[in-house]
Amino acid sequence: MDKFLSFLGIVRKSGNLEVGYNKCEEAIKRNELSLVIVSLDASDNTLKKFNNYALKYNTRIIHDFKEEILGTSLGYDSIKVVGIKNRRMSRNLISIYDTDSKK
Repeated sequence: MDKFLSFLGIVRKSGNLEVGYNKCEEAIKRNELSLVIVSLDASDNTLKKFNNYALKYNTRIIHDFKEEILGTSLGYDSIKVVGIKNRRMSRNLISIYDTDSKK
């Protein structure tokens, strides 16, 4: 998962990352996100809401990582929801995630 979190940092530096519940909610409603990552610490309502958005807007969702780990990899204390805007970067992240989770 280190490779995944490192690449997520690259996505942030490229400007293709939305951070936080409200920004991700607005972006997914505008169909700008191709991947949403929800931390394990997020509330059930948050997870349910973003799962519904993911179905509605055909967006992949990953529910993994503690909020501190997700936040630290992006230079914050903690983060519960992040969204990736660039489709190519999203595909790379999904590929890394799927490969790492099979190990």
